[in-house]
Amino acid sequence: SCGHAHTPAHFSQPVPEPPPKPSPAEMSIVQAIQYNELDRAKEIIESGQTDVNTPDEEGCYLLHWAAINNHVEIIRYLISKGASVDIKGGDLQSTPLHWACRQGCIEAFFILVDNGASLHSTDVNLVQPIHLAAQYGEIKILSYLL
Repeated sequence: SCGHAHTPAHFSQPVPEPPPKPSPAEMSIVQAIQYNELDRAKEIIESGQTDVNTPDEEGCYLLHWAAINNHVEIIRYLISKGASVDIKGGDLQSTPLHWACRQGCIEAFFILVDNGASLHSTDVNLVQPIHLAAQYGEIKILSYLL
């Protein structure tokens, strides 16, 4: 099922528990996305402090964090602000769709697909989203992809 991920787990590792939640006013943009604080995310983005297609220190993008945590309103907001649905990031150069498929985030999956995310994008290991859905037993996503 779609679990919350607050650090980019290498796909062979279990997703760690999130750190204690800071107050929204103290949150960075990545934390605001991870903790589903849409108002804080909007405040940071609309003030010009960050761009939706700028990677964090780990090479991951805001849409990756929103997708892996299934934060659908944030996903819609980021896309409305120009976030690239097929942007590759992290150690494996995966797309947000890869992250959604790995975690079984069905709502995130459909929003990304509806907004043009490629079902056939590959990471550095030539893994496609369907491979991750199969590997992690995400039957609902798999049934759509087959």
